[in-house]
Amino acid sequence: MKQQEFYIAACRFPNRLFVTFAKTAMKEKLIISCIFFLIAGSINAQSFKGQIELAEIPAPAGHYQQEYLFDTTINKTAWGNLAKGMHVSFASTDELYFRSEVPQLDQETTEWKATGWKGERLNAVVLTWSADTIEQVRFISSDLKNKNGKVIGRSNLDVSMVRYVVSNYPYGAKDVTCEASPYKDVYLMPDRFEKFERFDVPANSVRPVWISVNIPAGTDAGEYTGAIEVKAADHSSMLNLTITVQNQELPKPHEWKHSLDLWAESMGGCLGK
Repeated sequence: MKQQEFYIAACRFPNRLFVTFAKTAMKEKLIISCIFFLIAGSINAQSFKGQIELAEIPAPAGHYQQEYLFDTTINKTAWGNLAKGMHVSFASTDELYFRSEVPQLDQETTEWKATGWKGERLNAVVLTWSADTIEQVRFISSDLKNKNGKVIGRSNLDVSMVRYVVSNYPYGAKDVTCEASPYKDVYLMPDRFEKFERFDVPANSVRPVWISVNIPAGTDAGEYTGAIEVKAADHSSMLNLTITVQNQELPKPHEWKHSLDLWAESMGGCLGK
């Protein structure tokens, strides 16, 4: 068998690779090259959350990019088994939740408790999702009050929609580098914050909402409670917040006596390079 013929046969018929190799005296670089292509093919054959075929992505424009909506789920059964209507729940800020996948939560909860210093910012994420299209979703915040009538005003609550952006690596990839991605497709990742008045939740989709509570400096210590109402055309849920403010006060940034330089590698590429 000629070298070129072996290369083609080995790469097209991987089950015969080592048999053919045993019968054929070839250079090491040939078999190593073929194995590389087999591994790359295996990677590209897998399905990942948020995956979009690269051919479906239009050429990016030099301005604001609209969110892509043509990713597909890897678990259609989960959407089929989901109870009808809009689901609303707090979730972990340490996890990513994909646009076309039913969130994997231990349980749905509308209660959130957190503790912070005066001058600190506390963060939470709320998920909205539905097997049916939900229109005109709004988040309506109230003041947080303690038992003595002290208030953390609603203006200290920031509510932002989380938009999905394109990454060239799937979630949890261990082979991320600053070089070209070995994956042939791209992936939608929750990342960009965007202010909103209202939004729609298309059928079989998820919309994360990021909530930040800014505790003003000088706030009296104690427990503060309040709520955020989530309303839609035919749905209403109440999110209950409990914030415990401690006696410590976080200094303003210009008063800090240390500096912290962070370098990070993002899912969509490399930062700090």
